Amino acid sequence: MPKSILVVDNEFRSRKNIAQFLREEGYEVDEADDGVGALDLLEKKNFDLLICDILMPRLSAFDIIDNHTHNGPPRFACAKRTRRLALFHKTLQPL
Repeated sequence: MPKSILVVDNEFRSRKNIAQFLREEGYEVDEADDGVGALDLLEKKNFDLLICDILMPRLSAFDIIDNHTHNGPPRFACAKRTRRLALFHKTLQPL
């Protein structure tokens, strides 16, 4: 069964690029465009990894961490700006 990852970023292009890259690598990927959407998905599903932009409207990555209590915390990776998708490939190999 593929590992599940939640990608959270309010920038559409960044979120879609990261999600597409991860799907091509064989991961099951869900997306949220802000922290409120992320918390909603985290309440409904267990994720192996959460990749999240730090600064977003409504709720930041820190707010997600503070407010998420259901199902225990997933592994968490934050980035203010990530330009190199290769970083994610290297980071996710152990999953």
